[in-house]
Amino acid sequence: MIDLKPIIQVAKETVETEAKAIQHLATLIDEEFA
Repeated sequence: MIDLKPIIQVAKETVETEAKAIQHLATLIDEEFA
């Protein structure tokens, strides 16, 4: 049986990091076209 917890943890962190990056990008775009 494979332990999925570490895999899920890494996936979760990746998603959170990408969400922050997208949020940052959205903020930059908002400022650009404000």
